[in-house]
Amino acid sequence: NNSQIRSRLKKGLDPQGQIQVGFIRIEEQQHALRLCIKMVQQQVWVDEITSIAKGRRLSHSSKLLSLNPFLDDYGVLRVGGRIQRANLAGDQRHPMVLPRAHHLTTLVIREEHHRLPPRDLKLL
Repeated sequence: NNSQIRSRLKKGLDPQGQIQVGFIRIEEQQHALRLCIKMVQQQVWVDEITSIAKGRRLSHSSKLLSLNPFLDDYGVLRVGGRIQRANLAGDQRHPMVLPRAHHLTTLVIREEHHRLPPRDLKLL
């Protein structure tokens, strides 16, 4: 929500209008990533997102059709289908859909590669 971001920025100023230095909370990082992913998805899959939001079926020519995508509570496109029955945590069970050749996708994969221990990299 843009008003929340503006509010957070205003709270980050001291009485003289100077920026206060501090740590970014995990929730704020997750929210920022979700917003970036949502913006990229809206650029790449306009027709698919519109169809899903209106409760329509995807076009047979859509590359996302086999993923059985859905929009989560934040409006982020996620994978549905049989994977939802897997014994995994929510984000693993319904991963966000990222475009193959986008810079943001590269950054997300790189971050996960550095974050995860080597034995967990096979999950990517």
